[in-house]
Amino acid sequence: MPEINGEYDVLLTELLEDANNMRNRYDEFSQFMEAKIAEFVLERKLLAPKLGQLSQDIAITNAQRSQIQANLVQMKAEVEQLNKLVNELTTQRDAAYAQIRNLELSRISQKKTGIRRVVLRRSQTK
Repeated sequence: MPEINGEYDVLLTELLEDANNMRNRYDEFSQFMEAKIAEFVLERKLLAPKLGQLSQDIAITNAQRSQIQANLVQMKAEVEQLNKLVNELTTQRDAAYAQIRNLELSRISQKKTGIRRVVLRRSQTK
């Protein structure tokens, strides 16, 4: 029996040592996790104002982008109107040049006809 009691004592001692080692490891792990959590909380506190500022910056940038987009749409509409106006004015100008050419040609034709008449009358009177 003493041998069984000795083995029992050895097993019990090993079990207690293992339990003590596990508790020590748990304590170390717990301290490690507490330190990491504290670091996380500190970093979060330090980053919170930056995050707020960046959120504001993003909101401002989005508002500016929207305004620029609206300006772009408005400018495109204005350019389209100006192109239409330029086309209309160009058409009017071309029509006016055509009328002037027609008038000049008709004047030249009238002068030619008048000169022919004069030449024919003079040739007939001679």
